[in-house]
Amino acid sequence: MGSLPSPPRPSTPPPSSPNPNSLSNFRVCATFCYREPAPNLNISNWIECYDPSTNKWTHASSIPGLTENHVLKGFAMVSLRDSVYIIGGYGMERELSRTMSIVHKFDTAATNDAWTSMEPMEEDGEKELCGHCCVVQLS
Repeated sequence: MGSLPSPPRPSTPPPSSPNPNSLSNFRVCATFCYREPAPNLNISNWIECYDPSTNKWTHASSIPGLTENHVLKGFAMVSLRDSVYIIGGYGMERELSRTMSIVHKFDTAATNDAWTSMEPMEEDGEKELCGHCCVVQLS
């Protein structure tokens, strides 16, 4: 009885498929603003993203549509796939505020022109967004 020869061994390991749950596939995005105005310093909001795989924060972009040195507060922020949505809020300049019906989408995967202005919310007298928002998947 004869034996079969062993199959040849691969010289390089087969490529592994990327792990969709790897920390390198996720970012934590947050908005920031300075507390106090200072000379040559715009205090308007910006987005920074935290990369848990490198333990580093990086500046992503300023929020569009804000007058220089106005701060957006009381807004909702929600993520959907590769995008972050900024919804509503009120613009602050010192003690003065005005309700804003903005909806902006920030594409976290884009290299430039990452912002898209969406249809604003209806302005209806005293109605304003209270700051809570969620994503619902439709069947």
